[in-house]
This record gives sequence, structure tokens and C-alpha cells, in this order.
Amino acid sequence: MRKIEHAMIAAIHNRKDWKLGNTEVINVQESGKPLEQTVWLHGNLIATIVGGQTVMFHFNSWQHFSRTTFSRINAICRQYCNGHVYTKNHNPMLSGMGNDDIELSVGDTWTFNMWR
Repeated sequence: MRKIEHAMIAAIHNRKDWKLGNTEVINVQESGKPLEQTVWLHGNLIATIVGGQTVMFHFNSWQHFSRTTFSRINAICRQYCNGHVYTKNHNPMLSGMGNDDIELSVGDTWTFNMWR
């Protein structure tokens, strides 16, 4: 895992706002709602952690299928959930959602339960 990803995971774990280079973690607390942490890459939302219990990965454009995005998402997966993203035959894929891997499409959002 890259140093920037270690720092990103530490910010998520410690619930701290953090920014380094092209990656940012922002904590959002609204009264009456659980804490949400958002992870941004190049100003694009790639993940949301809700209440320390679920993580949602967002694939809102083809830019989200880059090696850097996959690296950040896989760092979160290694730490908190049972999945990973990769490319197979030039198609973005998601594993960890049962027996079959799923081909990702623009506009997809996938949710995992977190474990620690």
C-alpha cells in the first residue's frame, strides 16, 4: 500500500479531515445523523463511510475506472470490507459480492458492511 493510502486509512480510522495531493477525506456531521466520511480523488467522490458501519463506493464517471481510483478503493477494502476492484479484459470488475464478480458501469454505487 502506498504512503498516501496509509495516511488516508489513518484519517478514516481516526475520523479526521485530511488532504494530501489529489486525495482528501472529509468528515460530515449533521445533527441527528451518523457521522459520514467522504473520500475524494481529484475532486470526485469515490467513497462514503456511514457511521463506521457501511462503506459505499461510487463510480460516477469513466474517470473512476483509473488505476489510482482502484488503488484507493482497494486500500479501503483491505482495511474495512470484503471486496476489491480490478480490470478483466479491459472491463472494470468488482469482487466480494457473492460467488460471481460484477462488471462495473458508470453510475454504479456498491455498498459493503464494514468490519474491523
